[in-house]
Amino acid sequence: MFRGNHECQVDEKGRVPFPARFREVLSQAGQNVLVLTRGFSPCIHAFPLKEWLKLEERLGQMPVFDPNVQRMRRLLLGECAECELDKQGRILVPPRLRDYAGVGKDAVFVGQMQTVEIWSSDGWKRHWEELVADTGGVQSAVATFGL
Repeated sequence: MFRGNHECQVDEKGRVPFPARFREVLSQAGQNVLVLTRGFSPCIHAFPLKEWLKLEERLGQMPVFDPNVQRMRRLLLGECAECELDKQGRILVPPRLRDYAGVGKDAVFVGQMQTVEIWSSDGWKRHWEELVADTGGVQSAVATFGL
């Protein structure tokens, strides 16, 4: 499972080190390929290839002509990029995804159990402050899941 958050520096070519703890999770699963795509918040979702293939399978079972399904497929599939970790444990994040998420010189990797979110440092700070300010709303949402 991917847990916690890690701040990293992005180099001039758009390469960013995938956090060591997260690399361990990938390694234990025998994987070194991630699929990156736009998040619904201004972040990038990073899926280990195995998890991405599960998502694609679910998307493939949805009604092809449903306008909401079409929009979701366009958003997720139209902007995705397959990235392999290099020998230094870095991934190359495409410019279009960095631009979308506002990722400049600093990035924050946030574990989401089976996936990882990549945020700009400022974007994550703002988002975190919003989450903390709305703990009542989060608590109510969690209660609906029976936790």
